[in-house]
Amino acid sequence: MVSSRKKYIQLGEGILPHEQMLLEHSIQAALTPVWPTERFIVELERDLIEEARRQERAGQGLRVAGWVGGGLLSIAGGILLWTLWQRRQTQRDDGEAGAISKRRPLFGAPELAGSVTPAV
Repeated sequence: MVSSRKKYIQLGEGILPHEQMLLEHSIQAALTPVWPTERFIVELERDLIEEARRQERAGQGLRVAGWVGGGLLSIAGGILLWTLWQRRQTQRDDGEAGAISKRRPLFGAPELAGSVTPAV
């Protein structure tokens, strides 16, 4: 038995279980199930397949762009690391050339360090 009294439910407002059951029954009585037509199913299937193909083509383009972009970034990173390594080697070589004259003798024996000649 459905009452003719209208009640509007606001969002966030709860209803009693009995009212919930009456509401569900009235909705089921008002809305009769309708199966889709064969034409609708065929059109939906065609549209879904077409959309899937379009997204696949777009994905392939993005994949190629990703490979190319990733390759270019790898090359740029390699060049940057090589440049930094070369700069560090140059600074180290310049620092060693200046440090040879400032080198302290090992084991605190300056007289031995000055008399040693390198073997050629």
